[in-house]
Amino acid sequence: MHTGAGAYECGEESALMESLEGKRGYPRIKPPFPAVVGLYGCPTIINNVETLSTVPAIILEGGEKYASRGTPKKWRHAHALRRRPRQQARHL
Repeated sequence: MHTGAGAYECGEESALMESLEGKRGYPRIKPPFPAVVGLYGCPTIINNVETLSTVPAIILEGGEKYASRGTPKKWRHAHALRRRPRQQARHL
């Protein structure tokens, strides 16, 4: 768990890395891509929790069944709530 720079959402991977480094969560100019020069200048692969949380369902149900969830215009999403909105964001 890491304390971010105050931003709750950093949807773009390089913005999340900026936040983890204690900077404002703005996206970095690419190239270089994070897999080459990422967090603290090291090669980095980042996925958000929502992405990672789908992996067990895809493995257990299979890709086709998982893809059939929802409709083309509506998709199931994970949502997060914080108890204390004035606290800094925390990232896993």
